[in-house]
Amino acid sequence: ANFAINTYTLAYNAGANGTISGTTPQTVDHGTDGSAVTAVPDEGYSFANWSDGLTDATRSDLNVTGDLAVTANFAINTYTLAYNAGANGTISGTTPQTVDHGTDGSAVTAVPDEGYSFANWSDGLTDATRSDLNVTGDLAVTANFVITYTAHENWRFLHFGSYDNSGTAADDYDADSDGLVNLIEYATGTDPNSPNGSPVRIRPSSTINGELELIFDRIDDPALVYTVESTSDLSTTTWSPVWTGTGTATESVTIPESLWPAGESRRFFRLGVSY
Repeated sequence: ANFAINTYTLAYNAGANGTISGTTPQTVDHGTDGSAVTAVPDEGYSFANWSDGLTDATRSDLNVTGDLAVTANFAINTYTLAYNAGANGTISGTTPQTVDHGTDGSAVTAVPDEGYSFANWSDGLTDATRSDLNVTGDLAVTANFVITYTAHENWRFLHFGSYDNSGTAADDYDADSDGLVNLIEYATGTDPNSPNGSPVRIRPSSTINGELELIFDRIDDPALVYTVESTSDLSTTTWSPVWTGTGTATESVTIPESLWPAGESRRFFRLGVSY
């Protein structure tokens, strides 16, 4: 009688999104070993397991005693998008986000606290709202915020090296001893460190012969309120309003004599500025 050793087939199959490296199928004798094969995921995917439960991507089946057919399973990679807020701001939108390889994250927005503005993201992007597209890896970024200075604060820093309403930069301080406090110098566009004349001038009317007009300069800062008042007697504390307006533009304001109080033989004017 003649006998032949049993042979078996080892079939290694790749599921979706991957391939098999190595020989498949293999024919092996009873009790011998198969050669190694490896489950290789496509880009953006990872090996999950074999259909018989093994979890190593590379396998060598040993002491084979029967046919084998297994499939390698692959799973898409997922990534975490983490959007963090630095000091003085918050994030609007979902964070963190979990997204599949090659897909897009949802939009988030860096929202500054009051008195601050968005500067940039730690990866260099400068738009406060961002949507990360075609994601291929984890992402962790931080939104940076900076303090927002007003035009007046920037003016203080330019002339006095301080943003604060204090010391020589204070609104009520007369840095150049010209009789004009810093707030008036700012509001009329003059140099607070160089003496200036009165910001209010009276001249012959540019439109009506024989009349006068009052003129002063204002700046473009809508937060400023300008008030021109008059009196006929400096020994009293009674001043009458002549004109009020805001800093809507950098320009000269002209107040014709027709708006001045009538019936006075002499007039004194003063300019007040407030926030």
